Amino acid sequence: MLGSDITAAPDEHPRRLQDPAYVGVASMVAQGRPGFTLVRTPYVPDATADAIATATAHLVRDPLHLLTTGEAVADAAPR
Repeated sequence: MLGSDITAAPDEHPRRLQDPAYVGVASMVAQGRPGFTLVRTPYVPDATADAIATATAHLVRDPLHLLTTGEAVADAAPR
């Protein structure tokens, strides 16, 4: 959430990023950096996004379910 501080940064305000040149661009706060940062996400074809979502579906957990059941889930990524 950007909060009300974004109003002081009109060049990074999401409502001003309406030009087609800004497709795939988002405003974000980057830890350790002042102000807001614009980031561009690469285009990913629907078939690729679907394949990744299918391959990683087993990693999804419902936080409410975990809180109500007390179930502990081991970290899927090795550290």
